[in-house]
Amino acid sequence: MRDAPVARFRPHAFELTSGSDHANPFLVRVSASFVHESGATVADVPGFSDGAGRWIVRLAPPAEGSGLAVSLSNPLSEPAAPCVVAVKPTG
Repeated sequence: MRDAPVARFRPHAFELTSGSDHANPFLVRVSASFVHESGATVADVPGFSDGAGRWIVRLAPPAEGSGLAVSLSNPLSEPAAPCVVAVKPTG
């Protein structure tokens, strides 16, 4: 995932990649948790493989401000790197 400005209430696709090869990327379970600066959490948002070596997690942030996104996968092929997400007003 990359640090990125995201619009409030607008779906955003967070793209994850792996440094490892997977025989069947559709068997890799991916999810992400998002923690807003207020402490509100959206946990375990499921992701999916796009078949091209990437996994996508989609979220429409409900609040403005900054937050932290952390991704997890099973099997865990590499350490998850958190990213900061800045949510801007819709408009």
